[in-house]
Amino acid sequence: YMGPVSSVYDLVTFAVMFFAFAASTAAQQSLFQTGWFVVSMCTQVLVIQMLRTGKIPFVQSTGALPTLLAGGVAIAIACAVPFTAVGRALGLTALPAVFWPVLIAIVGAYLVHAQLVKWAYRRRFEGDWL
Repeated sequence: YMGPVSSVYDLVTFAVMFFAFAASTAAQQSLFQTGWFVVSMCTQVLVIQMLRTGKIPFVQSTGALPTLLAGGVAIAIACAVPFTAVGRALGLTALPAVFWPVLIAIVGAYLVHAQLVKWAYRRRFEGDWL
Protein backbone atom coordinates (compact mmCIF):
# COMPACT_ATOMS: atom_id res chain seq x y z
CA TYR A 1 0.00 0.00 0.00
CA MET A 2 2.62 2.59 1.01
CA GLY A 3 5.42 1.61 -1.36
CA PRO A 4 4.13 3.31 -4.50
CA VAL A 5 3.30 6.56 -2.67
CA SER A 6 6.97 7.48 -2.27
CA SER A 7 7.69 6.62 -5.90
CA VAL A 8 4.84 8.86 -7.09
CA TYR A 9 6.33 11.82 -5.24
CA ASP A 10 9.82 11.03 -6.53
CA LEU A 11 8.35 11.32 -10.03
CA VAL A 12 6.53 14.54 -9.09
CA THR A 13 9.81 15.95 -7.77
CA PHE A 14 11.64 14.88 -10.94
CA ALA A 15 9.00 16.57 -13.11
CA VAL A 16 9.07 19.78 -11.07
CA MET A 17 12.86 19.97 -11.08
CA PHE A 18 13.00 19.18 -14.80
CA PHE A 19 10.21 21.42 -16.07
CA ALA A 20 9.66 24.16 -13.47
CA PHE A 21 13.32 24.67 -12.54
CA ALA A 22 14.76 23.79 -15.96
CA ALA A 23 17.17 21.37 -14.32
CA SER A 24 17.28 19.39 -17.55
CA THR A 25 20.87 19.88 -18.71
CA ALA A 26 24.19 18.53 -17.55
CA ALA A 27 24.98 22.00 -16.22
CA GLN A 28 21.86 21.88 -14.02
CA GLN A 29 22.40 18.30 -12.83
CA SER A 30 23.49 19.48 -9.38
CA LEU A 31 20.33 21.56 -8.93
CA PHE A 32 18.18 18.55 -9.87
CA GLN A 33 20.01 16.25 -7.45
CA THR A 34 19.96 18.80 -4.64
CA GLY A 35 16.23 19.38 -4.97
CA TRP A 36 15.54 15.66 -4.96
CA PHE A 37 17.81 15.14 -1.94
CA VAL A 38 16.07 17.82 0.13
CA VAL A 39 12.54 16.72 -0.81
CA SER A 40 13.40 13.06 -0.17
CA MET A 41 14.90 13.76 3.24
CA CYS A 42 11.90 15.82 4.31
CA THR A 43 9.34 13.29 3.10
CA GLN A 44 11.11 10.27 4.57
CA VAL A 45 11.69 11.88 7.96
CA LEU A 46 8.09 13.09 8.18
CA VAL A 47 6.51 9.87 6.92
CA ILE A 48 7.97 8.16 10.00
CA GLN A 49 5.54 10.28 12.02
CA MET A 50 2.71 9.19 9.69
CA LEU A 51 3.50 5.51 10.03
CA ARG A 52 4.14 5.34 13.76
CA THR A 53 0.47 5.80 14.69
CA GLY A 54 -2.94 4.83 13.43
CA LYS A 55 -4.13 8.33 14.33
CA ILE A 56 -3.50 11.66 12.63
CA PRO A 57 0.08 12.58 13.55
CA PHE A 58 0.74 15.97 15.17
CA VAL A 59 -3.04 16.41 15.63
CA GLN A 60 -4.29 13.32 17.47
CA SER A 61 -0.92 11.84 18.39
CA THR A 62 2.55 13.26 18.94
CA GLY A 63 5.71 11.20 18.89
CA ALA A 64 8.32 11.03 21.61
CA LEU A 65 10.34 14.21 22.03
CA PRO A 66 13.68 12.59 21.02
CA THR A 67 12.10 11.32 17.79
CA LEU A 68 10.64 14.73 17.00
CA LEU A 69 13.92 16.49 17.77
CA ALA A 70 15.99 14.03 15.73
CA GLY A 71 13.63 14.43 12.79
CA GLY A 72 13.68 18.21 13.05
CA VAL A 73 17.47 18.27 13.19
CA ALA A 74 17.72 15.91 10.20
CA ILE A 75 15.41 18.12 8.13
CA ALA A 76 17.25 21.29 9.18
CA ILE A 77 20.60 19.76 8.19
CA ALA A 78 19.24 18.51 4.87
CA CYS A 79 17.89 21.98 4.05
CA ALA A 80 21.05 23.78 5.17
CA VAL A 81 23.81 21.56 3.78
CA PRO A 82 23.42 22.69 0.13
CA PHE A 83 24.45 26.19 1.27
CA THR A 84 27.66 25.03 2.96
CA ALA A 85 31.17 24.04 1.93
CA VAL A 86 30.26 20.45 2.81
CA GLY A 87 27.34 20.66 0.40
CA ARG A 88 29.55 22.01 -2.35
CA ALA A 89 32.06 19.21 -1.70
CA LEU A 90 29.21 16.72 -2.10
CA GLY A 91 28.21 18.33 -5.40
CA LEU A 92 25.10 20.03 -4.04
CA THR A 93 24.09 23.55 -4.99
CA ALA A 94 22.16 26.31 -3.27
CA LEU A 95 18.45 26.08 -4.03
CA PRO A 96 16.61 29.18 -5.27
CA ALA A 97 14.11 30.90 -2.97
CA VAL A 98 11.19 29.82 -5.15
CA PHE A 99 12.06 26.17 -4.40
CA TRP A 100 10.97 26.35 -0.75
CA PRO A 101 7.22 26.91 -1.33
CA VAL A 102 7.36 24.10 -3.89
CA LEU A 103 9.04 21.88 -1.30
CA ILE A 104 6.25 22.60 1.19
CA ALA A 105 3.61 21.80 -1.44
CA ILE A 106 5.22 18.50 -2.47
CA VAL A 107 5.85 17.38 1.11
CA GLY A 108 2.35 18.44 2.19
CA ALA A 109 0.74 16.54 -0.68
CA TYR A 110 2.88 13.49 0.10
CA LEU A 111 1.83 13.49 3.76
CA VAL A 112 -1.86 13.88 2.91
CA HIS A 113 -1.58 11.06 0.38
CA ALA A 114 0.22 8.84 2.91
CA GLN A 115 -2.51 9.51 5.49
CA LEU A 116 -5.23 8.62 2.97
CA VAL A 117 -3.45 5.38 2.07
CA LYS A 118 -3.08 4.59 5.77
CA TRP A 119 -6.83 5.13 6.29
CA ALA A 120 -7.61 2.90 3.28
CA TYR A 121 -5.32 0.20 4.66
CA ARG A 122 -6.91 0.37 8.10
CA ARG A 123 -10.37 0.21 6.57
CA ARG A 124 -9.42 -2.80 4.42
CA PHE A 125 -7.85 -4.65 7.35
CA GLU A 126 -10.46 -3.64 9.94
CA GLY A 127 -8.47 -1.09 11.91
CA ASP A 128 -5.20 -3.01 12.19
CA TRP A 129 -2.16 -0.78 12.02
CA LEU A 130 1.35 -1.92 12.76
